[in-house]
Parts: sequence; C-alpha cells; structure tokens
Amino acid sequence: ISFMLDTTVRDADHMEASDAVPQVVRVMRTHSDKPDVLRAAVNCLVSLTEGNRHAVQQLRSNSADVVALLDAAMQLHLAADILFALGRIYYAVFGVAGLLEALVRDTLRGAPQRVALLQVLGKYAEEAEVDSLLQLGAVRRVCDAMAAEPKVAAAGIAALGRLCEFFLVGGIEAAGLPGCQDATMSQKFANEVEQGIETVVLRLEAETKQRKPDVFI
Repeated sequence: ISFMLDTTVRDADHMEASDAVPQVVRVMRTHSDKPDVLRAAVNCLVSLTEGNRHAVQQLRSNSADVVALLDAAMQLHLAADILFALGRIYYAVFGVAGLLEALVRDTLRGAPQRVALLQVLGKYAEEAEVDSLLQLGAVRRVCDAMAAEPKVAAAGIAALGRLCEFFLVGGIEAAGLPGCQDATMSQKFANEVEQGIETVVLRLEAETKQRKPDVFI
C-alpha cells in the first residue's frame, strides 16, 4: 500500500490515503504477531495519518478500537522503532492529549512503551499550544511517569527540558508583551518550569550517588 500511494506527500485532502487506512489497520490486526509485517504496516500508517485530516478523522471515528489496537501492539512488540512509530500515530490521531493519556495508562506501564511516548512528546510538543500543555498538566504527567518507572528517566528529562522551554517562553510573553501582561498566567507558567527543573535536579542528584551513574541521565 505504501508503495502504491505517494505517502511522502503531506496532503490534507489526500482522499486516497484515508481509503487505504482500513486496509492497513486490517493488516495490523491480522498479523499482529509478525514483527516485520507489523513494522511495515505501522510505518505505512504513520505516513498515511501525519498531516492528513481525512485519515485522522477516520481513525478518530473509531477511537476506542484504534486505542485498543495501538495499545495491544505496544504491549506485544518492544522494538524501539516500532514503539516510536506507534507513538507517532498516537500523536497524529489524538494529539498531545492522547500521548499524555497513553503515558499514564495502566496497559502501557512498561519502560520501553513509556520511553517511546516520552520521546514522541519531546519531539512534537512544540507543535502544541502552550496553553493546552498547561491545561493538560503535561509536566506533572511526565514527572509522574518518571516516578513510576525509573528506567524512563533519560527520556523523561529530555521531554521535561522541551516542556520547560515552552513554558518559559510562554511565561515571558504573558508577563511582558503588550496586551499579554497576565500575572496569573505568568505565575502558572513559572510553576510548571519550577516543577520540571526540580524533578530534573532531584533525579540528577540521585543518579550521581549511584555506584555506576547512567551517562545518558
């Protein structure tokens, strides 16, 4: 399917792509136990959904089934590239909110799954509205994921760094730009940055006390 369609073109009106989505989903369901087939299907679905509103709407209309399919694939296959691609589908279909919900879902508690979701969050968070990240409690959810699974610390710190960067910029704009001098909002941004930095510093202090510190952290 990916060979027949020019899935490299991010066309929001590419109807052919949305027509192919059910076929790819069917392949994922039928061959979920075959890593090579699943990898090809998942990568194809990434290409079909990113930037294509028709394909995204089609998947959103069956959101419960799609979430169950993605969760099952993430539980069954632990290859980093497959997990990252599945995380990209989560983001393409459900946005940052979907990523954050998946991050705290009981079915995706494993370190490989949470690392992949955090990596996708760190990569695409800048595309989200900073106000939305604030309302969704993005920093708190990442901190909770790090507390629940120590092995995700490196990916969590990277994601927190990106989030703190956006909140810092948002706070400066809320405090200083004409028409945006909102002290309450500025303080909310500051609180998010403080929580993120505090979590990173505490994790760094704990790691430096280890006999063999993790160089990635």
